[in-house]
Amino acid sequence: MPRLEEITDVTTLQQVASHLEKTTIRQSKVIARLRAENARLKCGNADPQLELELLKEQLAAMQREVFGPSSERRPRETTADAAEPKAPQRGHGPKSQPKLPVEQVMHTLAEEDRACPICGKTLVAMGDQVEESEEITVVGVEYKILKHRRQKYRCRCNEHVVTAPG
Repeated sequence: MPRLEEITDVTTLQQVASHLEKTTIRQSKVIARLRAENARLKCGNADPQLELELLKEQLAAMQREVFGPSSERRPRETTADAAEPKAPQRGHGPKSQPKLPVEQVMHTLAEEDRACPICGKTLVAMGDQVEESEEITVVGVEYKILKHRRQKYRCRCNEHVVTAPG
C-alpha cells in the first residue's frame, strides 16, 4: 500500500480512508472483547462500571459499522419540485449596478480631426449615433457608473465614418 503522502488521486484517498475506518472498527471490537476478557480473568466478578464502559464502546463501534460516515447522505428523490427551472448560476462577468449614480462623459472629435480623409469635407455628427461603454470607478469613497458616449461622425459623401476616441 503506498504512503498517504504519495497519493494524489481523490478516489484512491477515499478508498484508503474507508479501509482505515473499517480496520479501526474491527480493532475497537477486538480491544473491547479483550478488555472484558481481561477483567473477567483478573477477578471473577468484573466491576459493573467497567463492564458498562466496555458495552458502551462496543455499541459505539457497532453503530459506526452499521451507519458509517454516510448515514446522513441520502439519494435525492425526484418529485414534481425537480421539474422547476433552476436559478441561473452565479459567476463571473458584468453585473447590473442599478443603485450607483450614473454620470455621462461625452467624447467628441476635435475640430481639426473632423475632416474626411477621402474627400476633405467636414465630418458631421450622426444624430444620436454613439458607441457606449460603462466603467465603475471609485471617486473618493463613492462609487458611480461612468457611461462613456463616443460620438460618431460621417462625411456627407457617405464614404467615411469616424468614432471619437475614448
